[in-house]
Order: sequence, then structure tokens, then C-alpha cells
Amino acid sequence: MAIDRLRCNAGSSPAWSTTSSTTRAPSPDDRLQRQRARRDSGYYDLLASEARLVTFVAIAQGQLPQESWFALGRLLTATGGEPILLSWSGSMFEYLMPLLVMPTYENTLIDRTCTAAVVRQIEYGKQRDVPWGMSESGYNMVDVRLNYQYRAFGVPGLGSNAGWRRIWSWRRMRPHLR
Repeated sequence: MAIDRLRCNAGSSPAWSTTSSTTRAPSPDDRLQRQRARRDSGYYDLLASEARLVTFVAIAQGQLPQESWFALGRLLTATGGEPILLSWSGSMFEYLMPLLVMPTYENTLIDRTCTAAVVRQIEYGKQRDVPWGMSESGYNMVDVRLNYQYRAFGVPGLGSNAGWRRIWSWRRMRPHLR
């Protein structure tokens, strides 16, 4: 089954909730949490995230009930007067990646959210004189084995995770542009 393969690929079956009506996809911090020998207690179940795609596929394959769709988190904020669903980190990947394979319908909350996220990313890029479209990326920090680190970069105000506030200097994040 697809869900079993996703569990295997995630590397940790405990990352999948069997006690709720939705799957629990591994959050961006799960790898770090496993390294610290403790599990991330948050559920990565936001409609404006990859969890949307996993839930859609699982419902389509009959592995989850249709009600699971309505259990996805719908935390709302506003940007430019437009309602927008919060994602985990405010990254373009979370908002737009599911659209590569999922249908979308004009004037729905998801459609308006994705449009507003792009507009806000462009505005933020202009305000900071940085490229817009911030997403997950490797960055200029290494661990003890000299492996470059990887994390989600997003626009403040679009992410529900408190960790998004750890955005570092834009100049250090984009040395190839200057």
C-alpha cells in the first residue's frame, strides 16, 4: 500500500498517527528530533502543506475515509486583505508543490491561498531586496561531519511553526547573488 511505502520512506513508522482521523506526516523538524532521541510532538497536518497531497492520495486509494480531508488544519490569517491558510514554515514549496499533481478550483480557499502566498512572497522579496520564492534549502552551516544543513525558509507571518522565526541573515543565505 502507498501509505506503508510512505511510512517506510519516512524512516520512522511512529511518525504516522494511528489514533486520529488523519495521517501524521513527518514534520520538517522530525529528523532533528530523532537525532535528539525525542519525537516531534507536533502534527504536520495543515491543509497548506504536503499533508494535503498525502491525505488526497490516501483518500483516493481508499486508505483513509473522506472525512480525513476535513480534519486537516485550516489556520487562517490575512495578507493584503486576502484570507490565507498558514503553512508550517511559509515556504513556497508547501503552498505550491501539491498543485503539481492535484486539481485546484478557481476561487476556492486553496486557490486564493496559493495566489496570496505568491503575492506575499513577491512583496517580501522586494522589501528585503532578496529573491522571492523562499522554500526548503541547504544553507551555509555544517554539522560536525561537515554536512551542509537543510531547513525550511519562508515568509514571516505565513508560517505557523515558531521555528520560522529563526530566519538568518538574507545576505548569508544567498552569497552567490552578490
